[in-house]
Amino acid sequence: MLKKKPTKNTKKKILIGLPAYNEEKYINHTISKILKIIKSLKNYSIDILAVDDGSSDNTSKIFNEFHKKNKNFNYFTFIKNFGKDSA
Repeated sequence: MLKKKPTKNTKKKILIGLPAYNEEKYINHTISKILKIIKSLKNYSIDILAVDDGSSDNTSKIFNEFHKKNKNFNYFTFIKNFGKDSA
């Protein structure tokens, strides 16, 4: 496979994985901080992939709100808790 030669305008890509289980008390602050840092990194294309590992609180609803407002924030939710290794 041929690789494209990088140009000065090519952004480096980063994917941040964010596992969570019953984190509604802390997740707003954590995601807000990550998004603030992302905005300051102009030479990077950064996406967040959050995983709700079957939380019984509002973690998934909070993820959904961030997803609606931020095109680089995506998430999925497990219907039950599988543990940190699966997330």
